[in-house]
Amino acid sequence: MTEKQKELLKRPGEYIYTYSYKSDENWLNRTEIPEDPTEYTAEEQEAVAERARKFMQNPGVRREIAKTADTVMELCKNAGSKLVFYLLADTHYVLNGNWEETEATVKAVDEALKQRGVSVTGTIHLGDFTDGILSKEMAKRYSGRVIEPLKALGYPLYIAIGNHDANYFKKNKEAMSAAEQALMYLGQEDPWYRVDLEEAPLTLLVLHSFDKNQKLRYGFSDEEVGWVRAQLDELAAGDRRILVVSHDAPQQLLDFWAKDIRNGDMLCSLLDEWNETHDKRIIGFLHGHTHADLIHEGHTFPIVSTGSTKLEYFSDKRPDGSLRQVRQEGEVTQELWDILVLDTDTWDMDFVRFGAGQDRHVSQKKHLDIPEIWTTYEDYMPYCMADRMTDCGDTCGTDRISIDRVGGIIFRVEHSHDRKHIVLSQGHIPAFDGQEESYTTLEQALEDASVMEDAGNPPKYISDVQDQKQKKRVIVELNNSGSLYPGLERDLVEFFEKYDLDPIYISRNHESLMRIRRMDESAVCGLMYEDGIYDAPAYAKRLEMDMLVPAMKNVRYPGFMEDCGREGIGVAAWPVKNADELEMMRQRGVMAVITDRPDLAARVYYGDKMPEVKAEEDIKGTDGATFDRTEPVPEIKINQKNSPKWLNWFKKHI
Repeated sequence: MTEKQKELLKRPGEYIYTYSYKSDENWLNRTEIPEDPTEYTAEEQEAVAERARKFMQNPGVRREIAKTADTVMELCKNAGSKLVFYLLADTHYVLNGNWEETEATVKAVDEALKQRGVSVTGTIHLGDFTDGILSKEMAKRYSGRVIEPLKALGYPLYIAIGNHDANYFKKNKEAMSAAEQALMYLGQEDPWYRVDLEEAPLTLLVLHSFDKNQKLRYGFSDEEVGWVRAQLDELAAGDRRILVVSHDAPQQLLDFWAKDIRNGDMLCSLLDEWNETHDKRIIGFLHGHTHADLIHEGHTFPIVSTGSTKLEYFSDKRPDGSLRQVRQEGEVTQELWDILVLDTDTWDMDFVRFGAGQDRHVSQKKHLDIPEIWTTYEDYMPYCMADRMTDCGDTCGTDRISIDRVGGIIFRVEHSHDRKHIVLSQGHIPAFDGQEESYTTLEQALEDASVMEDAGNPPKYISDVQDQKQKKRVIVELNNSGSLYPGLERDLVEFFEKYDLDPIYISRNHESLMRIRRMDESAVCGLMYEDGIYDAPAYAKRLEMDMLVPAMKNVRYPGFMEDCGREGIGVAAWPVKNADELEMMRQRGVMAVITDRPDLAARVYYGDKMPEVKAEEDIKGTDGATFDRTEPVPEIKINQKNSPKWLNWFKKHI
């Protein structure tokens, strides 16, 4: 590729990293305007094709193709029949966008699946083929460049029409009616439709979720909701499962852009009521539009969104708790699309991700797989004391929550000045100039926190409770990154052996954890760190550690959670401060969250009532959007593969 072609193909960053759409749907860096600016010249076409070929030669891309195909093959090997769908959303085709690379990766994975004997059922596209700024003719031409290659795969293509497909964006004078959209994209009169698959007892209800002529543009018409009701009535007598497919979500809290979803509550109520009386045969609701990943289960069926196939990465303008995956131009994370594998025995859904993001598993058995809530001794004790003061009413000075929601208590420890005691770092005042040293011993803190089962009353001394069941995880953070406190590791191991307790050791001092591991091979240890460590999961595996305890920002690194799962490494993230972050960590699939607001975590994860919100920022997301969960707790399962030691330890002791 010549230097001129490289310069031509430089994509403008503002259309990737900020919310912005180029008015001519053209990302080429042209110095001369050709006769037809809406099309590639022969030289430009050659350059784009060459870039796609080079992208496909990237070793990371080749590995991702093999990994994706292998994962799907393994899922299809399990007992029972499977349905396999390519799943794409929000391609937003532009000249010099990433569609050519996306098309190449889909074709390559399809070929790899054929070689592995996997049969594909169909392709689902969740809408927004173009930006919807140009003429109707250009919308047809550009969307065809996405639709035709997908059809050429040889499988049925199921399209949910998107809001940009109405061709209304930026006050476009050639906006299309719903009937025009249905004719252009579906080849039929109505923009919603039903598909009864022959391969399995599954029905797709594909909906239309946008009308530019309505005051509430996002939503579902009365006629469409009536049509859904009629389809459900027809399906009531059989045993077919139902998968609802739409561009937009059916609820406002799942759509950053909508003030409300027209008839959204009516539609959800209709689906929930039918599901409750028909053996939960609605297995899910799939949508795009938000350009973010989210699994929401506040209904009798999961609502699952998928990120944009379009190359795009900015962290704001998204529903609370949803995940915008990090995208890197030229690398495999430039791409983002899924393969949906449906198990027709259990009707569980696996979303196998190609490119940015991680695989997701949605179970119909409703296993609660939410992170454990861990908090420090200092943050835990006010709630613990309030729980004991059963008659304090509103005078306790803190919101009452069930302390049973807290799964682990963190004790940050060091040595006393004379090295005779293990003491808490918080509140430790060393002796200076003859003044008396002040501290709380670890033994006293464990007694105060009542970490043992005791029929409702804390024991007077920890030595009284060796035979009782440990009811809280004891997490010991060694505060020895600055002062080394020689011998602290030995004293801790001997302390917990004496009282027959099983702690989790965490520290920023990784050498210290290695000493503990050499003293006690069965100890569960977690590496704390704040800034990026290269290939942290492999590093933890090499040191034979059980867990990583990263600052929360590190969890978003591409492939981090998948690599941890592959290596059998647990993840506990810190500091998780607000509801948006709490939900994001649940979506990521971390094992535990470390937070100073266990009451807020109980609210987000369990729906516990919080009598009073202490400050507005407590319920704000990282981008200022408020988050409120009034529905039942989302119920998902994101698998971390293998059977790591920390998981076995958890099952054994709790």
